[in-house]
This record gives sequence, structure tokens and C-alpha cells, in this order.
Amino acid sequence: MTKKRKISGLSGIELFQAHEALVKLKQSLVITEEDDGQDSEQSEDFARGLDELIFGMESRLNGPQAFGFSTATEVTLEKLGITLAGSLRLKPDNVLRVESSRLLGKGEFWSSEHMHRHLAVLGRLVPRRNEAGARIWIDVFLFRASAMVPSGKRMVINPEHPIPATRIHPSSLTTLSGYIDYTAIVAADSVADAYYHVPTIAMARQLNTGFFVAEAKTGPIDQHIPQVVCEMYASGKQLKKETLRGALTNGHEWIFIIVRFNSNDCGAAYKFTVPLGSHVSQPAEDLNPQTGPDIIAGVLSYWIQKSYVDLEDDDWVEEIEPNE
Repeated sequence: MTKKRKISGLSGIELFQAHEALVKLKQSLVITEEDDGQDSEQSEDFARGLDELIFGMESRLNGPQAFGFSTATEVTLEKLGITLAGSLRLKPDNVLRVESSRLLGKGEFWSSEHMHRHLAVLGRLVPRRNEAGARIWIDVFLFRASAMVPSGKRMVINPEHPIPATRIHPSSLTTLSGYIDYTAIVAADSVADAYYHVPTIAMARQLNTGFFVAEAKTGPIDQHIPQVVCEMYASGKQLKKETLRGALTNGHEWIFIIVRFNSNDCGAAYKFTVPLGSHVSQPAEDLNPQTGPDIIAGVLSYWIQKSYVDLEDDDWVEEIEPNE
């Protein structure tokens, strides 16, 4: 009787040859729309199993790797199986929504009016030439967003949130880890209070309202998108979620990002907005609603509360269709 051998028992050359054979097998597979019912389901299950086997072999061939967030690049995303799936944009009909969002938290300390006054002071006081300066600006938007949550709920903001070494796939030894500049959750008062005292990933895993990731950078921020995507990917893996929302900002421009995890637990796809500005040099009543601080605060508050949810009909943003 032939004895079965585990992948871990294969020699280097045998593992390489087996990997090459499975890759060729995958390339030869064609699942067509004509496949229906049980045949189609079995074909998809086989393809997913094949992907996981190939992924496991590649992890053995490449050896264990430890990726840090701060050094992430487009190459890192490629190695993790994370792909860009398209773009997002603000919906064109947000003017009335901005006006109504300005009224949220009107009686709170961080009202829209106070936010504008505070930003005007920062414009004369704090330059945004480094990350420390950028964070002072970012804090204002997070504080304003916290005043916009519904009654009975509360936001908790956790700076420098550590993400432990996270295996990128169950069969992989490669890990992601590091610190996230900001995470934010919104939950019922009692639940938020529990998280406030123990702001850990394990506690966040129990929440239904989300775990929003935000990264602070200076200069042109689009070059830092791979870092934020890796932070969101590791967070989503830890939280066992299918969708996660986040943002990248220098305090003046904001890029909102959504990551959707692949169903086979291997890799993900992401989309992001063009940088949205928050110009503050004009009086609040004269600001363009599409670029002013109120729309940034509105999107931020909504996205923090919906950070586990895919885009919905009432979202602030929409996907750009490929043929547009």
C-alpha cells in the first residue's frame, strides 16, 4: 500500500515540481457559465481548494516572511494577493446631505461651527510639514465625527493601535504586523465603555459596528496607500470580517479606502477615492460642500459606523463603473 506524503515531507525539488504541475492544472481549468447546479459548485470548490494548495506550497518555497506596515509597497500587496479593483467617488447629490450633517451634534462641544473655528486657528498656528503636525489637524475631524453619532452610542478613538503578527493565510507562515495611527469604533454606550477600558483586537472582534483604520502621513499621500491597505488587511484577518473601511490622510486631504476579502481566505481587493480636500480658508457658509470640512466629517462619521459593511445605497460615495 502506497503511503501518503504531506507537503512538509517533500524535498525542495519535489515541492517545486508539484507546484509547477498544480499551476499548469489551474491554468487549464475553465469554469463556464454553461456549468450549472452541482457541477458548477463542485468546480468552484475544486478551484478554491487548488488555490489554497498552491498558496501553501508557495509559502513553503519562499520561506516564512514577516512584513511590517511601514515598509509596504505595491510589491507587498502583490505578494499578499491583494489587488486594486477600481475607484470610488463622492456622489454628486451630497449638497443637502452636507447641510443636514452640519446640524448633527449642534449642541455638542464639537459642533460644525466649533470645528470650523478650530481649523481656522490651526491654519495660523500649526503647519502640516510633518506627521506630528498632521495629527493635530486629523484629531479635529475625528472629534467632530464623534459628535455626530446617534444618541445612545459613543465613539472610542485609539491612537497607536498595535496589530499582532497576523498570518496572511491559514497555510502560510508569512505574517503582517505593526502599529496603526488611529482606530475608531462606534457602539452602544455600555459596549463602548467596555472597549474604552480594554481597546484590544479581541474586544473589537465582539463589536458589530466596525473597526475603522486611519493612517496619518505627510506630503503626497497616494504613495502610502499600500501601507494602509496592509493595515486594513491584517486588521480584517484578526477580526474575521469580509469588509473593512479605512482612510489615509495628511489632515488636509483624505483618501477613503474599502477592502473586500476573498471568500477563499486568501487575498483581497480594494478600492479608494481620489484625495478629497478640506479647504478651510473661507468662511464656513461659503465653503464648497464637495470639498469642505463638513463633507470630510460626514463621510468619516458614516464610514466609522459602517466599517464592517459594504457600500450601500445611502452611502456618501459610489463605485466608478469601468466604462465611465
